[in-house]
Amino acid sequence: MLQRAALRRPLGTRRLAPLPLRLRAPPAARPFSWTPWRSPDAQSAVPAPILDSSIPEAQAAAATPLSSTIPPLPPSAIQSELSQAAPIPPPDISALAPADTVAQVPQTLENLILHSGKSLPDVLNSEEAVHASMKVSDLSLMGYEHGILSPMGWFTDGLVALHTSVGLPWWGAIAVTTVAIRLALSPLIISNQKHSTRLAAVNPQLQELMAEIQSASKSGDTHMQALVSQRMQELMRTHKVNPFKPLLLPLFQVPIFLTFFSIVRGLTALPIPQFKEGGFGWIMDLTASDPYYILPLTSLAFTNLVFVLGADGVSTAAKSGATPERTAHIRNFVQMSTVISFPFIMHFPAALLCYWTFSTGFTLLQSLALRQNIIRRMLGLPITPAQVADPGAVSIKDPSYLDTLKAIKDFATEKMDAAREQALEQEEERRLAQRRAVNKRPQTDFVEKIQETTSEKEMPVSRKKVDSREAEKQRRIEEARRRRSRA
Repeated sequence: MLQRAALRRPLGTRRLAPLPLRLRAPPAARPFSWTPWRSPDAQSAVPAPILDSSIPEAQAAAATPLSSTIPPLPPSAIQSELSQAAPIPPPDISALAPADTVAQVPQTLENLILHSGKSLPDVLNSEEAVHASMKVSDLSLMGYEHGILSPMGWFTDGLVALHTSVGLPWWGAIAVTTVAIRLALSPLIISNQKHSTRLAAVNPQLQELMAEIQSASKSGDTHMQALVSQRMQELMRTHKVNPFKPLLLPLFQVPIFLTFFSIVRGLTALPIPQFKEGGFGWIMDLTASDPYYILPLTSLAFTNLVFVLGADGVSTAAKSGATPERTAHIRNFVQMSTVISFPFIMHFPAALLCYWTFSTGFTLLQSLALRQNIIRRMLGLPITPAQVADPGAVSIKDPSYLDTLKAIKDFATEKMDAAREQALEQEEERRLAQRRAVNKRPQTDFVEKIQETTSEKEMPVSRKKVDSREAEKQRRIEEARRRRSRA
């Protein structure tokens, strides 16, 4: 009943619960920050206090409007304050950083070629192109294009990528590429030296078998020649040697050397603009020749040492061997060839001579390292024992350069005489064959000879007829001339 009476009571007579009052702060912009943490203003904001409505002072303060007790300043006072203030000095331009110290975006070679408005030779020879950044695709803009199946193109792209991506100077890129190529050929060099050691062990036996084959060939004994050849093949199969295997290393090295040489020469002929400041020391311009001729001399000196010390797998023959004199003559000929070539290479671009020097220099160091016993043990190479000369053996003296020239002349004369004698023998054999063919002619030649004799007898009769007719003609012509002269 009480509940129903409470529900029936009108709403205006209900007792209201005390409601809390909140002082409203003046509206302000909401602090906002791009960072994930809160701004200091937002953190320092303090919420307004909540006042209880039961306190009379709070109700009176809430009902009283806020008003400022500070009187506003007149406009004349504000104007006087502004006039008395010190003027703001202009900014000091000298204190600013100079224009050349400001970081600038480097110019690209592609932008210079496409948008500079200059011809390609002018762009490649300009100062801006020397300091411009370059990439591999710029080669096609400079006219250096290649196909997919071009090894020279692959080497060129790799060399330019090594310079642009790693940041090496051009001489450093050439040196690193040269060393990488030589290291890639190291397994082949080691295998070649192992084979050369085995071949030197059986070389005396091979020379004896070769002499037997030559003697059998001169005597015309083909059966003996076949037997000796079979013995030689069995000997090479047993010791795992092949006289043509040492040619495998030069077969790889020479094309690679010439290919890389052509690549560097092509890059200097474009020219690559960065080559003009890609050198070191006294050869900063790699497109120009060495002014002091140091690189040509070092290239030839290293090449000579390579052949003297037996680098690159071309080992010099021992003093007691099969053909030590011929080997010494070959070594002298190579040395003379390198000396003679100095006038031809002294004006080569420095980039080419850098590659030549780095290649032969690393080859020389590699050969000296492979001669050390500790390194040969690590690589599994057989250690060649020191050769001791026999007490009664006569030491063989190395031939001089004049001896080599004389040997070359004698060799050429001998070959020419041998070719002349062979031509005479072939001519004599041809004549003998013709005589034998005449002596073995069949009996039918007798009938043919009779027919030829009969035809020869008939020919004078016909000739007499022709002669009589011609004489009669001439007689009549003479008579006609006489009659005309009388008339």
